[in-house]
Amino acid sequence: PRIAAFAVQPVSPAAVAPATFKLTADVTNAGACVLDLGDGRVEVTDGGKVERLVTFEKPGTFAVSLVAHNGRLGAKQSSSVKVDAPRD
Repeated sequence: PRIAAFAVQPVSPAAVAPATFKLTADVTNAGACVLDLGDGRVEVTDGGKVERLVTFEKPGTFAVSLVAHNGRLGAKQSSSVKVDAPRD
């Protein structure tokens, strides 16, 4: 499998909780992909173009990773996202 592109970008300029990020990836030669959002949530998706909005409800730094599998081999890409606490 190959992960040609993987990006996690904030939707708004300030990533303040709850913060929404746009996750995109381009995966080839994979039967399944496992998306670990770093906050206990895990999603399984098909390969190909992956595009979704993900909201982090709490502040913190999260290691977001995508693992693509084809039954024998795997490929992994990771990115760190930081969500700030709301200001009073």
